[in-house]
Amino acid sequence: MTGLDLASAVRAEGQICDVPIILVSGAQAQIGRSHPDLFQAVVDKPYNDETLLTEVRRLMANC
Repeated sequence: MTGLDLASAVRAEGQICDVPIILVSGAQAQIGRSHPDLFQAVVDKPYNDETLLTEVRRLMANC
């Protein structure tokens, strides 16, 4: 199962369909950016911890 498959399955599940999803990827980052309906953020590998934490904080502020 790819990240795209997993995100699609989560979005199809009524109880968890609104859970924010961050795609962390090197090779598939562009694919993630082309699906803003599935991924609320895309973090490119390699990344530093602060980059990921910034995205988590941003998404949590909107919950």
